[in-house]
Amino acid sequence: MHYSLVGESGLIPRKIISFFGRKLSASKIYSRKREKNFFDLTQPKTIENLGVKDSLVIFSSSISSPDKCEEDFTISWDVNVTNTSMAIEKLLNNNNKVLFLSSDNIYGGSKQSYDEDSPVNPKHPYALMKYAVESAFLPNNNFYSLRLSYVYTGDDKFTQNVLHSKKVEVFDGFFRSIVHINDLLRVLLKYGNDKKLPNVLNLVGPECISRETLIKYIIRDKKVDVDYKIIEPPRSFFKSRPSIINCKSIYLDDILENNRTSFIL
Repeated sequence: MHYSLVGESGLIPRKIISFFGRKLSASKIYSRKREKNFFDLTQPKTIENLGVKDSLVIFSSSISSPDKCEEDFTISWDVNVTNTSMAIEKLLNNNNKVLFLSSDNIYGGSKQSYDEDSPVNPKHPYALMKYAVESAFLPNNNFYSLRLSYVYTGDDKFTQNVLHSKKVEVFDGFFRSIVHINDLLRVLLKYGNDKKLPNVLNLVGPECISRETLIKYIIRDKKVDVDYKIIEPPRSFFKSRPSIINCKSIYLDDILENNRTSFIL
């Protein structure tokens, strides 16, 4: 199975490109950075440039900031739903399989745990947009939704703040089933091996952890000595995202052969 990538802005697409190497040549990447395969979700006309066929397409292009989706709902809906749907429809019509990078936000969030069989309850604009795309295409067996939690890459914004600040402020009450980038990449590889894998997968870590637990992991992983302070987040922070998403997976242990990255010390 050939791999293609739609969207290369951000840490996750860059990690994907690095990981897949020759399996994902420049001719199979579509983004604003490519002259030959120029693609921009804000410009619907560029959807015609998605000429890839018979490929496994990792669709990562989106406005991925929940705050941005809250503040600029109309523009974000046009990009994340209207134009994304047209692009995915074209890809599916060209006999591709589409791996859509969705979000655990669609469950709505609470202390109770969610798995792939749990009902969804999207409450915020970002979640509503992801769910709208899922609803349109999940009836198609060549469409797969990977519901990502927060992805730890080792050089993400939060980690960089920890590494380069004398004292770090950590938001209290913010819990996610954080997934390591290596686990995400291994899952993408599995989907390319022509095995029958679920059309909906919660791509999450084995535990739901706080930001304090994460910072302790970063201190150990990066071998740094950092002072941190737990603070209450501003009210606006939880306006566009749930405080707790305790997300589990029915399938992930089997897919990754019971070898998932834990952030618990």
